[in-house]
Amino acid sequence: VRSAVEEMGTSVFCGIFSTFLGIVALSMASTQVARNFFKMLFLLIWLSAFQGLVFSPVLMTLFGKAKKRPLPRSVTTQQMIDNAGDENEPDTGAAQDASSSAKNCKVETSL
Repeated sequence: VRSAVEEMGTSVFCGIFSTFLGIVALSMASTQVARNFFKMLFLLIWLSAFQGLVFSPVLMTLFGKAKKRPLPRSVTTQQMIDNAGDENEPDTGAAQDASSSAKNCKVETSL
């Protein structure tokens, strides 16, 4: 849970902050409807922030202790690059066809 909050907490906080910046203009509006809308959204943002940054991580810490399972084996990019040359030689015919057709291509322009 701690690693999840450390990794995702910054993104969640940035989302909260950017949403708050988006509604700040409503707080300076002259109409009562816009100010009430700002108050409603402001409360919703802060309740969501509390739920996402405090309440849910605490509940996951208390009740969410799942059995640890090994992660599935994944292939890294470097392993894919290393294994790319193991098979047959790469087919360069298509590349040669494309380069020869590009040389024979003439573009006509008329103004």
